[in-house]
Amino acid sequence: MIQVIFIDLLKIIHIDYGRN
Repeated sequence: MIQVIFIDLLKIIHIDYGRN
């Protein structure tokens, strides 16, 4: 389950990076 949360966090961070 932790892996899923980690992937979700990475996705959010990646999107945030792309916006910048």
